[in-house]
Amino acid sequence: MLEDFSRRRAYNAAADFVDANVERGFANKVAFTDADRSITYGELQAATFRFAAALRALDVRPEERVVLLLHDTVDYPVAFWGMIRAGVVAIPVNTFLNTEQYAYLLADSRAGFQRSDSHWHDARCKACRVVSPRGYFNRGLRRYTLS
Repeated sequence: MLEDFSRRRAYNAAADFVDANVERGFANKVAFTDADRSITYGELQAATFRFAAALRALDVRPEERVVLLLHDTVDYPVAFWGMIRAGVVAIPVNTFLNTEQYAYLLADSRAGFQRSDSHWHDARCKACRVVSPRGYFNRGLRRYTLS
């Protein structure tokens, strides 16, 4: 599985920003931290491979657009770099928008999926369900990231 994503393209930014730190001996160094937990470069690397595999299992194809609507937690770099590793176009979205703004951004981006925190499955996220033709996913991917 590891080699599969590494060989997908001649260049992948996840190799420079995640894998290179592991190769430099920083696997046990903290890469990101939030109010609840931290993640090391080694854990981040493993989590991004699992996230990329989860995207493939959901039939998200390389170069497909995926909206990323997350708070500033360690889940954010896992999702972002997992998308990059999978060859997916990550579209980070501001968490302070209203329903109409989300609907506009989703339609304008032509994203087929969106990755969000459970918090966003309120009235605002109705726009996500309406606009995204291929659906949305949420905590189901958590098992592919940090657990």
